[in-house]
Amino acid sequence: MGEVRREHWATKIGLILAMAGNAVGLGNFIRFPAKAAAYGGGAYLIPYFLALVLLGIPIMFVEWTLGRHGGLHGHGHLAPMMYIVSKKKLSPKSAATFAIIGGAVAFVTGVMITGYYTNIIGWMGYYSVASLTGQFSGLKTADDAGAFFVNFLTNPALSLTAWLISLFIMISIVSRGVRRGIEIAAKIMMPTLFIEGIILVVLSLTLGAPIKPEWSSLRGFEWLWTPKLEKLSNPATFIEGAGQIFFTLSIGIAGIIPNYASYLRREEDLPLSALTTTSLNEFAEVVMGASIAIPLAYAFGGPDFIALVEAGKISGFGVAISALPPLFGRLGAVGAIGGFLWFSLLWFAGVTSAIALINVLITIFVEDFKLNRVRGALIAFIIIFITGVFVNIEAAMKTQQLTDYLDLADFYAGSLLLLVVALFEVVAALWLWGVDDSYEELHRGAYMTVPKWYWKYVTGIISPLYLLILLGWFIYTAFLKGEVVAAARPDNVFGWIGVAMIIIMFIVGLIINYKALKNRYPQELGG
Repeated sequence: MGEVRREHWATKIGLILAMAGNAVGLGNFIRFPAKAAAYGGGAYLIPYFLALVLLGIPIMFVEWTLGRHGGLHGHGHLAPMMYIVSKKKLSPKSAATFAIIGGAVAFVTGVMITGYYTNIIGWMGYYSVASLTGQFSGLKTADDAGAFFVNFLTNPALSLTAWLISLFIMISIVSRGVRRGIEIAAKIMMPTLFIEGIILVVLSLTLGAPIKPEWSSLRGFEWLWTPKLEKLSNPATFIEGAGQIFFTLSIGIAGIIPNYASYLRREEDLPLSALTTTSLNEFAEVVMGASIAIPLAYAFGGPDFIALVEAGKISGFGVAISALPPLFGRLGAVGAIGGFLWFSLLWFAGVTSAIALINVLITIFVEDFKLNRVRGALIAFIIIFITGVFVNIEAAMKTQQLTDYLDLADFYAGSLLLLVVALFEVVAALWLWGVDDSYEELHRGAYMTVPKWYWKYVTGIISPLYLLILLGWFIYTAFLKGEVVAAARPDNVFGWIGVAMIIIMFIVGLIINYKALKNRYPQELGG
């Protein structure tokens, strides 16, 4: 096929901010600090940056390359992108089978993540308003904060409304297109996010000890980054470091990076653009993310509370909703503003990531089924509502677990399947398309050169081995190590609904991607 005219990013800064917004999400500010606390503090950066070089950056390059090449042929999602490159070594029908299965895994990953992730974004929106209106002032302990969260979550008038308002905003942004919607939102939200983050870093490091004299936030910062080298003897430290890199860069998640990259012009510099967005993400995570949550949590609960984080008994999300609201509540007007900045920062981080997920869905229906963006947005909303509403229903029914559906969807879609998607991408780009052709595409219009050995050996061999190790580790720890872990096991009817939804959406993904390829390549595929 020749080149197909498609919408492009209007400006370079719009592209960089949108791509950075895609990567900078909730995990930068709540998952990374907790993982660093649990796996060696400063020592955690060794496996973290090792994984960045051997796993994160190589697969980022793969996704940008697949995305721009697919966009030049009129494709904005993974299945047809993988099909057109896989045909070099496979027959059209074999390439289509490979692409349809990989595309279906990407589809189910995307829709399940979007369903629960947009709910969490709604929670952050509600919490930002709650802080500004003084609702945290009555919270004195972590238990008080936990009860506040449960009361919110189990009240559908609050939780459902918060979710739908945020979801409507995100759908509205994406329905306007890349230039008039996503790019404008990124230009507003990302600078706002970074400004809020810098203010919170200053607040965190100058707060002092509002609870007890020995519980200084600076001590919390020092505690976090003190290297605990003994943790490096634990293989889990290296696995978790690689997992965090994978999640923070949004690689393998429904093909959102290839989707954004498909709107690049033919001669856009891929290596430099990819490294720029990666650098912005790392600044948000390592510099800002690590300087806010843990120091503030230390100022609230001291070494006893932080010890629970280090032991893995309190997650990053737990820190965000159990330690920080009562701390902000004790600080009066400053705390009300600080809490608003913290939770609105998380809201902006979530929204800029979620609109990328939503755009993948809309792109499928607009480009391969010839619907306009408004109708595509309506179908995307219906799919997200179906996969996300059970989070609200389970909470409203006040089950013992409250979040069994969410936890199960997060484990399979947000941890396991995205590794499979990335493996499909590497195989398509390096093994089926070929090292030479993919390397040439990576450097079309580039101002900097990626060493050929890095592309051939690191991206083509070490990265997929890393992925297989991660997959094996997750499967071993979740299913083979004595007992199935709670997140992977359906504990109630909503857990089983989650399992059923994953299977149903995978089948839907197979059908949609099959139809998409048939519509685009009827002669090659015999229809």
